[in-house]
Amino acid sequence: MCFLKRALPFAATLLLGLILGSFAIGRLQQPAQTGFFSTSQSNTFHGYGCRAHKHNLVYHSYSSSLQILNKPEAQYTDAARLAGIEGTVQLRAVFDSDGVIKDVRPITRLPFGLTDSAMRAAFGVEFVPEAINGVNVPVERLLEYRFELH
Repeated sequence: MCFLKRALPFAATLLLGLILGSFAIGRLQQPAQTGFFSTSQSNTFHGYGCRAHKHNLVYHSYSSSLQILNKPEAQYTDAARLAGIEGTVQLRAVFDSDGVIKDVRPITRLPFGLTDSAMRAAFGVEFVPEAINGVNVPVERLLEYRFELH
């Protein structure tokens, strides 16, 4: 009787956990996206006289890359032109999911206001956001502005 008093609560807890777990696992295994379909493969296990089916979910990715539509030119400053400065400004930009540049940080700089000019131009970039499974997502990309005197 003493053993039954000790074992019964554990057995009840185990049974309740298995029941609740089976409901949770059933919900977790249902895919959230609609870009899938199920294929069924039949495997026969010889010697047992039964047929087992494996179900494989095949996911299709409805994704598209970032597309830059318009990249404004950065303007040479008068001071940089007089000093004969040439080079490349590299910027790290966040292309947000709503089609707007959110953050621009310089990776390489040039003097006489050329870095600031490149950053102003970067905020004017027009683009189509990157999408994964049909949902726009923010991405971080490198932008380069080349300054050359002609």
